[in-house]
Amino acid sequence: MADRTPEETQALALERVVNCLTEGFTTLDGPLLVGLDIDHDRDIFDELQRIWDGLKTGSAANPTPTMAWQAVTGGGFPSWSWWHSFNYGEDGTSWEVPGSLKVIAEDPSNERKTVSKTLTALDLLHAYKAMPNKTHCGGCDIIGDPDECSSDLILQWAMYGEIVYG
Repeated sequence: MADRTPEETQALALERVVNCLTEGFTTLDGPLLVGLDIDHDRDIFDELQRIWDGLKTGSAANPTPTMAWQAVTGGGFPSWSWWHSFNYGEDGTSWEVPGSLKVIAEDPSNERKTVSKTLTALDLLHAYKAMPNKTHCGGCDIIGDPDECSSDLILQWAMYGEIVYG
């Protein structure tokens, strides 16, 4: 038996269920949608969507390291001037496969200098959990509904321990 808290176990299990449902919604001939007619079975489609949305919300409320990683890397790295470079580790790391990410950014105390850190998915999750505000863009969940500003906010917290650049 793995050394996990019940919350970590639930988060990992829920992440898998959400991933299966996400895949199920993209396969029209898969077991989730096969035989349904969009016009005749609209109520079933709507109910499946409601259930899926509820599970995604529940999963986002208790994210895993992979979810934090994908919120940072999956929507594209932030392009604001304080970010200088992002390099995946040499261990097969990609936006889909967590590993290490070397980040070089502006030093907030001297814009002519840089700071660098190598971050893991767990580092990004810890940064997210430390953030007092977990929303962006008018109330969207940083991990549940990520975009470029999600990446920016989590990376700022991981790099600086606070949001330095509004």
